[in-house]
Amino acid sequence: MPWQRKKSAQWPFVLNKLRFYSQSSHSSVSIPISVASEQVEPGAEAPSEQPKDDNIDLEPPHYDDPIHPWTSIFPAYLSQRTVEPREEEGREVLPEYECTIFKMGFVRVKREMERPKVESKDRAWKKLYLVLWGTTIHAYKIEPYEGMKPVWSYSMQLAEAGSAPDYLKYRNVFRLRVSNGPQMLIRSSLEEEQVLWIEHLQASANVSPDLDVRPMPRFITLTTRRRRGRAARTAGQSEPVEASLI
Repeated sequence: MPWQRKKSAQWPFVLNKLRFYSQSSHSSVSIPISVASEQVEPGAEAPSEQPKDDNIDLEPPHYDDPIHPWTSIFPAYLSQRTVEPREEEGREVLPEYECTIFKMGFVRVKREMERPKVESKDRAWKKLYLVLWGTTIHAYKIEPYEGMKPVWSYSMQLAEAGSAPDYLKYRNVFRLRVSNGPQMLIRSSLEEEQVLWIEHLQASANVSPDLDVRPMPRFITLTTRRRRGRAARTAGQSEPVEASLI
């Protein structure tokens, strides 16, 4: 048959190829010279190990060494020049610290929570003089003088400040929530003061974390849905209540 004839014609080529591989495999199995040299004849002394050179310098070459790649990459005038210190090296004048976030004034403060999930026992409104300075907030009973100790002090790191739309008894009320600390309502006399206090408190909280972990600034405001809900709740009251800030 034709296909049998074609298959029989391929057999000599396959056999020659197998014969070549078998010869090459036999030659590669021979004992290496290094192994044969290690065999010791009976009665002969074993060869001693070659001493190791302990004076090998393993340190990298210096930059001035001609064999260093530095010399082939950079021009000669760059590799040979010396770097001299600046005239003002070590005598730089650092800029003075300037606090750009500060606000102070008399407000009414009411504690809602002493800490998370713990209500305050004294929930009365108290007149205090708040001092927001940088990333801390302090409270005094009167306008403070030098060396006066505050009633309380808290860090503004991770603190939250915003409008308090759920409190309807007084106007111009906003809420301050300290991280792992108290939550308090703060009431100002004017709406403009309420806006300024919220802006300054939020700015202080935004700059409190370290630069490596500081997120983008967040400005917490009242959502439109909550404002509509408050308008619906206050529609039946005799006195109109001013809408919360957005």
